[in-house]
Amino acid sequence: MKVVEFFGVPGVGKSIETLKLSKRLAEDGKKCILLRENEYSDFPTLNRKKYMMRLLKPDNFCTIVTFCVRNVFYRGKEFYLGTFKERLKILLRQLMYVEIYNDKALSRKYDVLISDQGLMQEITGYFLETGLVNKWIVYFFNKIVNKDNEMIFAYLEKHLDETQYNIKKRNRKSTSMDFYEDSKLVNYLQMYQ
Repeated sequence: MKVVEFFGVPGVGKSIETLKLSKRLAEDGKKCILLRENEYSDFPTLNRKKYMMRLLKPDNFCTIVTFCVRNVFYRGKEFYLGTFKERLKILLRQLMYVEIYNDKALSRKYDVLISDQGLMQEITGYFLETGLVNKWIVYFFNKIVNKDNEMIFAYLEKHLDETQYNIKKRNRKSTSMDFYEDSKLVNYLQMYQ
């Protein structure tokens, strides 16, 4: 199974690109599924709830403990990265993505799994200012490297003015940067790029 994951700053068009790719692959006869719901379509999506119990595996537990110890006092310097509970939820989602990407039954059922909010998006968005980005990327990549899946990570980029406009236009208020003042949002977008 191929895993295609788009990542980039909010407002860059990940959801739209996910939908375009899934439609094109389906037209070519590929069995595709989206990792999560797409706000622009009702294309089939994965039921992620069944992967929650897999988070209790011993190696996942060790990762969770390590993360908790390192993050219990971290509050972010320039960008607010949420409470400890919110950061722990991000880690659990990352571990869930690892379980999904390594699911052999899923590989037999689908040709392509497509995501616009997966492992790389979570890592790059969360660890942006901590200086731990590369360490966590290597850690999670080592967990998903196997012979059954081909992993494709595609970074999407647009001019900062356009992404900033898209964030303000969507008015979802679903992430902390949706609440940033213009100057802080521009600084975040520049750092991410």
